[in-house]
Amino acid sequence: MAPELRGYRAEDLPALVALQQACEPEHPLSADDWRYLDSVPDPRAKSGRLVLDDGHALVGYVSYTQLSMIYDPGRFAFTGGVAPGARGRGLGRRLYHALVEALAPHAPRNLSLGCWEQQRAGLDWLAALGYRECLRETESSLELADFDPAAHAQRWADAERAGFRLCSLAALGDTAARRRQIYALDMGFSTDIPTSAPFTPPDFAIYEHLLFGEPGYRAEHCSVALEQDEPVALCWHTLGSATPTIQTSVSGVRRDRRGRGLAMALKSRALAALKASGAGRVSTRNAVSNVGMLTVNARLGYRPCGARIVVEKEMES
Repeated sequence: MAPELRGYRAEDLPALVALQQACEPEHPLSADDWRYLDSVPDPRAKSGRLVLDDGHALVGYVSYTQLSMIYDPGRFAFTGGVAPGARGRGLGRRLYHALVEALAPHAPRNLSLGCWEQQRAGLDWLAALGYRECLRETESSLELADFDPAAHAQRWADAERAGFRLCSLAALGDTAARRRQIYALDMGFSTDIPTSAPFTPPDFAIYEHLLFGEPGYRAEHCSVALEQDEPVALCWHTLGSATPTIQTSVSGVRRDRRGRGLAMALKSRALAALKASGAGRVSTRNAVSNVGMLTVNARLGYRPCGARIVVEKEMES
């Protein structure tokens, strides 16, 4: 009997967690991650989710949403998966056509999907439908056991002599005023970070949820460089909620303060703090075109361990 295609319900959360982790074991999401993703306070964004239920478990799902930092009313991103044991039965095709039908009232102009290079069969299937790669990100990781903080002490001293203070947000105090400063800094340098579509700064309430509302947010794992009490560089890490790996959310330096070694100094100081806290592994993703940050990461000891590929298709009007 064919699985039932239906709308997602709140009580499906445990089954959704199990399904996603089976589909993407290298990049698992927790229940807290799903709650966070489903609660972005952006009134512009349309979203939905469909599942395939065989009466015993969920065997497939597809979600669609609109992303606040590359928002366009006609642009939608989707994700999904089919349980490994249920593949080869046309369920992915069924979910995709149900997605297109569900989106039809919104008149989408562009659909995109981000997935990992291990999901080659799905990428090939989408390519046959006319999807083309628009962004490729290198995933890199660093084992903190191999990281030597002492090797970077001179960088920290040089930054401090140049008038910069390197510290955690916990040391500064996670106040409303500091959050506003970090928002302004991030919105300035994020225009230079390669993305799959033009960057669109969200309002502060959305940004606060995206960074400070993340399940793994810890003020002590978020580092800033200050100049006369003004943040000019940021290195933001979060705890994985379904894996012990520390994730890098965002790193950047204000445009007029680049070329002074701040990225290396701040990132290495942040890694030293993570190592002192007992963390074991740090992961990050950067567009392959972001040569500057990839070079910094390589010098810090990060090694490539995979790739995330975003594909998109312009829809017929």
